[in-house]
Amino acid sequence: MTERSVRKLSFTGRLVLQVAGSLSVTASSVLGQTSAAPGGAAPPNSTAAVKVPVFDVVSVKPNKSDSGMTRIMAKPDGYSASNVSLKMLIQAAYGIREDLTSGAPNWADSARYDIDAKVAGSDVDALKNLTPEQRRLVLQRLTS
Repeated sequence: MTERSVRKLSFTGRLVLQVAGSLSVTASSVLGQTSAAPGGAAPPNSTAAVKVPVFDVVSVKPNKSDSGMTRIMAKPDGYSASNVSLKMLIQAAYGIREDLTSGAPNWADSARYDIDAKVAGSDVDALKNLTPEQRRLVLQRLTS
């Protein structure tokens, strides 16, 4: 049996994830409307038989650097982001353009966060084998 290490999220971290969850419903419907193949047919589901790992440990901290530099990157064992807004996180998780997201509170675009999320050691190999589209599914779980 593996031991899971879980950090309690701060109030800010919980708030970010709650708002992201409510906005992800909108993002899902927009994504569903914009991802049709030519002729209106739905694209084939390339993730149906793939085991998508979940993040085991997630850290969300406010970023007060005011540097203007943003970094979002996939890592072998998870995901790391610096100075990202909630809006950016949703756009990355659902692969949607900025002009297709609306209705979020102003702070969802102005407040910035540092995020570090990792899968359990037993899921690292599964994560490494995912396509970029499939890795977005892992990231989507942060927003739901």
